[in-house]
Amino acid sequence: GEDHLLRDKGKDRAALAGEISEVARVEADAPRDVAALAQRERDGDEVQHALGAVYKLVENKGVPCMKLSAELEKVTIPGRKDAYRIYGKDGRPICDLMLHSDEKPPVVGEAIMCRHPFLESKRATVIPTRVESLLHLFWDGKLVRPIPKLAESRARTRAAMQGMRADYVRALNPTPYK
Repeated sequence: GEDHLLRDKGKDRAALAGEISEVARVEADAPRDVAALAQRERDGDEVQHALGAVYKLVENKGVPCMKLSAELEKVTIPGRKDAYRIYGKDGRPICDLMLHSDEKPPVVGEAIMCRHPFLESKRATVIPTRVESLLHLFWDGKLVRPIPKLAESRARTRAAMQGMRADYVRALNPTPYK
Protein backbone atom coordinates (compact mmCIF):
# COMPACT_ATOMS: atom_id res chain seq x y z
CA GLY A 1 0.00 0.00 0.00
CA GLU A 2 0.85 3.65 -0.19
CA ASP A 3 2.22 5.71 2.64
CA HIS A 4 -0.06 8.56 3.73
CA LEU A 5 0.68 11.74 5.64
CA LEU A 6 -2.16 13.52 7.43
CA ARG A 7 -1.84 17.29 7.38
CA ASP A 8 -3.33 19.76 9.82
CA LYS A 9 -3.27 23.40 8.70
CA GLY A 10 -0.20 22.73 6.57
CA LYS A 11 1.70 20.91 9.32
CA ASP A 12 2.45 17.20 9.30
CA ARG A 13 0.51 15.51 12.11
CA ALA A 14 0.85 11.73 11.82
CA ALA A 15 2.44 9.41 9.30
CA LEU A 16 0.46 6.28 8.57
CA ALA A 17 1.68 3.54 6.30
CA GLY A 18 0.72 0.15 4.97
CA GLU A 19 -2.58 -1.09 3.61
CA ILE A 20 -4.70 1.59 5.27
CA SER A 21 -7.16 2.80 2.63
CA GLU A 22 -9.37 4.54 5.19
CA VAL A 23 -6.67 7.15 5.89
CA ALA A 24 -7.61 9.13 2.80
CA ARG A 25 -11.14 9.60 4.20
CA VAL A 26 -10.05 10.84 7.65
CA GLU A 27 -10.55 14.58 8.00
CA ALA A 28 -7.43 16.58 8.86
CA ASP A 29 -8.94 17.91 12.11
CA ALA A 30 -10.20 14.53 13.34
CA PRO A 31 -8.81 13.73 16.80
CA ARG A 32 -6.22 10.97 16.76
CA ASP A 33 -5.60 9.06 19.95
CA VAL A 34 -2.88 6.96 18.34
CA ALA A 35 -0.56 7.54 15.40
CA ALA A 36 0.60 4.28 13.88
CA LEU A 37 3.97 4.37 12.18
CA ALA A 38 5.23 1.67 9.86
CA GLN A 39 8.88 0.94 9.19
CA ARG A 40 10.12 -0.68 6.01
CA GLU A 41 13.40 -2.27 5.05
CA ARG A 42 14.82 -2.62 1.56
CA ASP A 43 16.09 -5.95 0.31
CA GLY A 44 17.44 -5.31 -3.17
CA ASP A 45 14.55 -3.84 -5.15
CA GLU A 46 11.86 -5.41 -2.95
CA VAL A 47 10.23 -3.55 -0.09
CA GLN A 48 9.61 -5.76 2.93
CA HIS A 49 7.51 -4.69 5.89
CA ALA A 50 9.40 -4.75 9.17
CA LEU A 51 6.44 -3.55 11.22
CA GLY A 52 2.74 -3.56 10.46
CA ALA A 53 0.30 -1.29 12.25
CA VAL A 54 -3.42 -0.51 12.20
CA TYR A 55 -5.09 2.85 12.82
CA LYS A 56 -8.64 2.96 14.18
CA LEU A 57 -10.62 6.19 14.39
CA VAL A 58 -12.51 6.29 17.71
CA GLU A 59 -13.93 9.81 17.59
CA ASN A 60 -14.46 12.50 14.95
CA LYS A 61 -15.29 16.08 16.01
CA GLY A 62 -16.56 14.84 19.38
CA VAL A 63 -18.76 12.12 17.85
CA PRO A 64 -17.82 8.55 18.81
CA CYS A 65 -17.03 6.24 15.85
CA MET A 66 -16.78 2.48 15.67
CA LYS A 67 -15.73 -0.16 13.18
CA LEU A 68 -18.32 -2.84 12.48
CA SER A 69 -17.31 -6.33 11.46
CA ALA A 70 -18.80 -9.81 11.20
CA GLU A 71 -15.83 -10.91 13.34
CA LEU A 72 -16.56 -9.76 16.90
CA GLU A 73 -12.88 -9.32 17.85
CA LYS A 74 -12.49 -6.75 15.03
CA VAL A 75 -15.34 -4.51 16.22
CA THR A 76 -14.09 -1.40 18.01
CA ILE A 77 -15.64 0.22 21.07
CA PRO A 78 -16.53 3.81 20.15
CA GLY A 79 -15.20 6.92 21.92
CA ARG A 80 -11.99 8.00 23.60
CA LYS A 81 -10.87 5.69 26.36
CA ASP A 82 -8.49 5.48 29.29
CA ALA A 83 -6.87 2.24 30.46
CA TYR A 84 -5.87 1.21 33.97
CA ARG A 85 -4.05 -1.74 35.47
CA ILE A 86 -5.76 -2.99 38.63
CA TYR A 87 -3.61 -4.67 41.31
CA GLY A 88 -4.77 -7.12 43.99
CA LYS A 89 -3.81 -7.80 47.62
CA ASP A 90 -0.69 -9.71 46.58
CA GLY A 91 0.62 -6.66 44.66
CA ARG A 92 0.22 -8.39 41.28
CA PRO A 93 -2.02 -7.23 38.43
CA ILE A 94 -5.56 -8.66 38.46
CA CYS A 95 -6.79 -7.15 35.20
CA ASP A 96 -6.60 -4.18 32.87
CA LEU A 97 -9.69 -1.95 32.84
CA MET A 98 -10.81 0.25 29.94
CA LEU A 99 -13.18 3.16 30.64
CA HIS A 100 -14.54 5.95 28.48
CA SER A 101 -12.45 9.06 29.11
CA ASP A 102 -15.39 10.87 30.75
CA GLU A 103 -15.89 8.09 33.35
CA LYS A 104 -14.52 8.33 36.89
CA PRO A 105 -11.15 6.50 37.21
CA PRO A 106 -10.97 3.50 39.56
CA VAL A 107 -10.18 4.26 43.19
CA VAL A 108 -8.06 2.16 45.56
CA GLY A 109 -10.30 0.31 48.03
CA GLU A 110 -13.54 0.83 46.04
CA ALA A 111 -15.17 -2.20 44.41
CA ILE A 112 -15.34 -2.17 40.59
CA MET A 113 -17.47 -4.43 38.40
CA CYS A 114 -15.19 -5.42 35.51
CA ARG A 115 -16.88 -6.85 32.41
CA HIS A 116 -15.50 -8.38 29.25
CA PRO A 117 -16.16 -5.93 26.39
CA PHE A 118 -17.96 -8.51 24.21
CA LEU A 119 -18.88 -11.48 26.44
CA GLU A 120 -21.60 -10.32 28.85
CA SER A 121 -21.32 -13.39 31.10
CA LYS A 122 -17.61 -12.76 31.82
CA ARG A 123 -17.40 -10.35 34.73
CA ALA A 124 -15.83 -9.99 38.15
CA THR A 125 -15.94 -7.56 41.04
CA VAL A 126 -12.47 -6.47 42.15
CA ILE A 127 -11.21 -4.18 44.91
CA PRO A 128 -7.93 -2.60 43.82
CA THR A 129 -5.05 -2.12 46.22
CA ARG A 130 -3.22 -0.10 43.55
CA VAL A 131 -4.32 1.52 40.26
CA GLU A 132 -1.89 2.37 37.45
CA SER A 133 -2.83 4.53 34.47
CA LEU A 134 -1.62 2.82 31.28
CA LEU A 135 -2.13 5.67 28.80
CA HIS A 136 0.13 8.69 28.85
CA LEU A 137 -0.15 11.63 26.46
CA PHE A 138 3.10 12.47 24.69
CA TRP A 139 1.86 14.52 21.74
CA ASP A 140 -0.94 17.11 21.59
CA GLY A 141 0.07 19.22 18.62
CA LYS A 142 3.47 19.43 20.32
CA LEU A 143 5.51 17.25 22.63
CA VAL A 144 3.98 17.50 26.13
CA ARG A 145 6.45 15.29 27.99
CA PRO A 146 9.86 13.81 27.21
CA ILE A 147 9.81 10.52 25.34
CA PRO A 148 11.52 7.90 27.52
CA LYS A 149 14.89 6.56 26.44
CA LEU A 150 14.94 3.00 25.11
CA ALA A 151 16.74 1.76 28.24
CA GLU A 152 13.99 3.28 30.47
CA SER A 153 11.23 1.66 28.39
CA ARG A 154 13.04 -1.68 28.46
CA ALA A 155 13.49 -1.51 32.25
CA ARG A 156 9.81 -0.59 32.76
CA THR A 157 8.68 -3.48 30.55
CA ARG A 158 10.95 -5.97 32.35
CA ALA A 159 9.69 -4.78 35.74
CA ALA A 160 6.08 -5.12 34.57
CA MET A 161 6.73 -8.64 33.27
CA GLN A 162 8.40 -9.67 36.54
CA GLY A 163 5.35 -8.40 38.42
CA MET A 164 3.01 -10.70 36.47
CA ARG A 165 1.93 -14.09 37.78
CA ALA A 166 4.11 -16.86 36.38
CA ASP A 167 1.17 -18.60 34.67
CA TYR A 168 0.52 -15.44 32.57
CA VAL A 169 4.04 -15.29 31.15
CA ARG A 170 4.98 -18.96 30.82
CA ALA A 171 5.94 -20.01 27.28
CA LEU A 172 3.77 -23.13 27.16
CA ASN A 173 -0.02 -22.76 27.52
CA PRO A 174 -0.10 -19.39 29.34
CA THR A 175 -3.22 -18.37 31.27
CA PRO A 176 -5.05 -15.62 29.35
CA TYR A 177 -4.60 -12.21 31.02
CA LYS A 178 -7.88 -10.38 31.66
